[in-house]
Amino acid sequence: MPLLSGGRKLDFRVFIGVLSLDPAVLVWKFGFGRTARSKFSAGLFDRESHLTNTARGGRGVLGPQEVGEVLKRYGLSMGEFAQKMDKIVHGLTGVLEERTRQEKEKFWRKGGDRGEKSQNFSEEKEEELLHLSDCNGFEVLAADVIMNPEGELYLLELNASPDFVAKSRKKFEIYRPIFE
Repeated sequence: MPLLSGGRKLDFRVFIGVLSLDPAVLVWKFGFGRTARSKFSAGLFDRESHLTNTARGGRGVLGPQEVGEVLKRYGLSMGEFAQKMDKIVHGLTGVLEERTRQEKEKFWRKGGDRGEKSQNFSEEKEEELLHLSDCNGFEVLAADVIMNPEGELYLLELNASPDFVAKSRKKFEIYRPIFE
């Protein structure tokens, strides 16, 4: 059974900034809560009671204060949510570091034992792999997480290109502090 708000399924959108890959440095900020259009039903084919994505028929967004009130009804605080989210982000950090290590190893294996540059790689690709930690930019990912009534968080998905279009005043007010 998922966490409910007003009888509707609730999940959370959290934004993660990837500042570096080698070593992996991630920071996160709470975004908002999202509710389904219909009251929760265990039926698998009741799409409107399961989907919270506002582009796919979700009912609406809850700001941090509203989410805090929902969590309180389940005996949780935003601080406890933050601790649980820290664990998820820490796990993602490990995954990204391992993936970066694998990509570097694969690159050097293709170059042979002498560390020669592979003919299959361009100069740009070599620079990209050798200087992963020297990047001056960052990526923003959106993590969708769900919590069960016992307070366990589960990562549903990571979105590589989150939508920051504020189609309502409420969403604008939610997005603004994320970038401050």
